[in-house]
Amino acid sequence: MGAIMNSDLERAARPARKALAVLAAELGEPSPDTALALAIIEQMLTDIEAGLHPLDRPDDWPQRDHWPGRPHWDRWRWAIKALADACGATAHCSPKYHYMRVDVRQARSEALAVALDDIGCAIELASDKERDAMTVADLIELLRELPPDLPVMLPCEAGIDHARAVRVADVARHRRDWTWTPVGQYREMPHEDTVGPPIRAAIIDLVG
Repeated sequence: MGAIMNSDLERAARPARKALAVLAAELGEPSPDTALALAIIEQMLTDIEAGLHPLDRPDDWPQRDHWPGRPHWDRWRWAIKALADACGATAHCSPKYHYMRVDVRQARSEALAVALDDIGCAIELASDKERDAMTVADLIELLRELPPDLPVMLPCEAGIDHARAVRVADVARHRRDWTWTPVGQYREMPHEDTVGPPIRAAIIDLVG
């Protein structure tokens, strides 16, 4: 298993780890299915905390009947559904672009609802091994190979247009609504619908 560089996944693992403790305390003595589901999520989080991507682990789950081409999806789907059932909730899992979307509804208590939501968020982020995000150093290295007089353009809603400015700003991940779109996962700060600590990012703008 190779090392990962996905700060979003690592950040999502922290509340999911706390969520496991909440489930253990709230559910008491687990059934065999609940115990197995907790162990599956525990393994996923342990990999993330060790700097590894869970999708790099060999998938030996015997019931890969929903998404046989997606390692671990059926395992995680079974686990979140088993945990939701133990909490008096329902979990719906579906493919959304390259991710597995997890939608958990109802629960016997607010604590259980929040815990299931945190685990679902971690599963969503773990379900697709994104290409490492580009850094300024990567961009500089790529630009060195290009003619200096080439115009820089960006995709926009109506097509493609000239880039006119580069700036540095604080951004943070948008509250889980990002799973409905393949892009636009972050919002520039300050923004009320964000979660987690902001990060500094270089932004290329269409306007100067």
